[in-house]
Amino acid sequence: MSITNAALANATTKDGTWRHLLNLLADDKKKVAFFESKTERNQLYYAWGSEAAPCTPVAKLYLSGVYIWTMGDAFRNYAISAADEGTQALCGGPNFERKESTDLKKMLNGSFYDRWRVNQVTVSDLPDLLRGDFSHYDAQGPGVDVTRENPSGPNAHDGFHTMHRLYMAAAYRILRAKQNPGGREGVAAILVNSTGKILSWGVKNPAHPALHGETSALLGYGGNLPAGVRMYTTLKPCKMCAGWITTLTGGGHRVYYGQDDPTSAAEDTDLDRSRTSALLSGRRHVAGVRGIVPLSSTGGKYNITLAEMLDQDYRHVGQSIIDFASGNTAREDYTRSNRMLEAKIRKYADTQRTGKNRIVWAVLSYLTGFLNHIGVVTDGLQPPPT
Repeated sequence: MSITNAALANATTKDGTWRHLLNLLADDKKKVAFFESKTERNQLYYAWGSEAAPCTPVAKLYLSGVYIWTMGDAFRNYAISAADEGTQALCGGPNFERKESTDLKKMLNGSFYDRWRVNQVTVSDLPDLLRGDFSHYDAQGPGVDVTRENPSGPNAHDGFHTMHRLYMAAAYRILRAKQNPGGREGVAAILVNSTGKILSWGVKNPAHPALHGETSALLGYGGNLPAGVRMYTTLKPCKMCAGWITTLTGGGHRVYYGQDDPTSAAEDTDLDRSRTSALLSGRRHVAGVRGIVPLSSTGGKYNITLAEMLDQDYRHVGQSIIDFASGNTAREDYTRSNRMLEAKIRKYADTQRTGKNRIVWAVLSYLTGFLNHIGVVTDGLQPPPT
């Protein structure tokens, strides 16, 4: 991926002024955070804004392109948010100290700081930078209701409980295709609106601690999320990603993840507390969305879901969760997920077969177009007849 700290600095750091910073601090309604750089002489960075749109002032500072270990004393004038807490925990930076805005202004005004250069951190150019790696797909969506999880009746096969695993399988296909040999990409995420259209997507960037698969997708979208969005991510969101999703949501959101993360990084997140995320591991005869059923090289179905297979392999291998998700054992499991998706595509491309579910067909047709658009070569599928 092309996004480096230098690229982030060019996209996120703007000229600032002391007058602007002091005026922000004088306004009790403005949320402000700033830090001084340890390694850049007389340089101070500040960010401001709401808790969203598309991320908090603290999160913006971590995205400034300045290496986080160069941060000196750092301050904010507002109560810490879920997104702030998660970002600090995952990025490993300093604990931001909260002070009253009047104290911050007094501390800055008339002190030796007035000889420093101040740099404003924004994220307005960051979505365009991310889209260089994660291009948007502008085709019309499949027009399905992704807020549905169950069929309309006990004997119905409407396809609503199956379509979710197709989006998840697409996320795994992206991860398998976009990982670099020996890299630590580890996570891919797809952000989908309530009618099934993909709004954005992302893959974890190991060059920067804040650019996870989920945060890359959120920043690539570039704003507060519409109501009813669904995110499909290959690994349970960590505290940072969960905090960002919760902060940016327009309500009614839900996150499906393909593998559990039992580490402290993903323990007791905002999504856990609000019960707005779920492991995609449902079996055929269990109510709710279905998990991915891996296929062997001969086409045989495994008797466990992909989520269960990944969990077993992770506990057996004993690596860190990201090292495992980027390693050969997990990549073999992703290949088994790919076989499931390919088998579904062949089934719906077969003109001799009857009784095809139109919801599944519409989603598969849309996803194959999306995957080919982003360079993940996949056999195409014609949409169902009108």
